[in-house]
Amino acid sequence: MTHTIARPVTSHARAHGLPAIDRAIGDLRLLGAYWPGLVATRLPDVVRPYQPPTITPEQRAELDYEARLERAERVGEAPGEHIDAARPDVLDLLFELIDTAEDLAAHVSRAAWLPVLPPPAGVLADARPFLERTARYLPAAAVGWANGDELVWWVARTARQMLVQAGRALALTHDGQRLDAVCPWCQGRTETAPVGGAKTWRVRDLLAAQRCEHDQIERLTCVRCPQLIAIVCESGTCEPPSKDVGTWWRGRPAWPIEEWDWLARRLVAAEAHTTRSVTWTSSSSSTP
Repeated sequence: MTHTIARPVTSHARAHGLPAIDRAIGDLRLLGAYWPGLVATRLPDVVRPYQPPTITPEQRAELDYEARLERAERVGEAPGEHIDAARPDVLDLLFELIDTAEDLAAHVSRAAWLPVLPPPAGVLADARPFLERTARYLPAAAVGWANGDELVWWVARTARQMLVQAGRALALTHDGQRLDAVCPWCQGRTETAPVGGAKTWRVRDLLAAQRCEHDQIERLTCVRCPQLIAIVCESGTCEPPSKDVGTWWRGRPAWPIEEWDWLARRLVAAEAHTTRSVTWTSSSSSTP
């Protein structure tokens, strides 16, 4: 494998809101968080996350009827089907991302005067050690190599491209994706669902309204534009305690991406509490 860097860095490229080194580290670690899900999507029976389409009951009935006919006409395995089949597009992407992650880690390791990590073992190798090596030692590489500034910008651009590729494979939308969860604070109460239960959480780029000024069609793909990805409760009625809110956006509570692990734990705890309450109520009502 060859390791070459031939990418010019201009003074205009340095006109950014967030230092490239910080953005690169954030993208690399976010890609590491995506990795287990990305590996899982290689299996055909793993459903990728997506925004469920809105269809009428008549359309749903027609789709169900066609699906039943298709299954009834099957004899054994369908042509081209194999019980151990994997999605070739995901396998290709995994190989490409692992190869690129190794390339990044090798460059940064050499620039930081560290030994290069052993090569990955196959397409299902774990890219996270290479991603973490790059993220952890990029600051040292930036000052330890004569062309450290160019290295940082190359890593930042490459990490953003990798993150975009992974996000597309996972069908992630960083602005507008509705999450299949009920907010534990407002219980999904909205004007149209006053009793609750509405799915009011959306993933938003809080800076998406700002136009990219670097000739990129998608702002997400621009390595120079800062991002602030967050989950926003858009019920219009949600007012969590201040200690439970990461930030506010347009008068709505929002939780930036670094707080998502904490937010997931709160959601799991709330769902467990609701389940226990329903079970207790059911058992109490059945007692004579």
